[in-house]
Amino acid sequence: MKDFYIKLTARLTLLLGGILIGGGLVLHAQVAVWHHMREEVDNTFFLWRGVGKLTFMFQDETTKAALTLHEIPPEVLKEADRAAWVLAVVGAVVALMSLAIRPERRTRS
Repeated sequence: MKDFYIKLTARLTLLLGGILIGGGLVLHAQVAVWHHMREEVDNTFFLWRGVGKLTFMFQDETTKAALTLHEIPPEVLKEADRAAWVLAVVGAVVALMSLAIRPERRTRS
């Protein structure tokens, strides 16, 4: 019965590591989208940006999201990027730790 719990713990640790890695990758992708949207807004003619801000409520959802994300300070994006890396690295460490969890080997006497 003890071996069952050790194997269960190893699998749950591996699952937790995979969830953390996945969460880090998703956050990384969101930060990449934020950077792309900021660049698109910056590359837009200033007059069209002004019209977009004045008529914000009439814009489509993509334009609203881009204009809103453009207001986020760059420091927040850097912190989110660091958090994504930390999640991915901690998840990898936890997943590798699951390999160290093994049941005892019984020796013949």
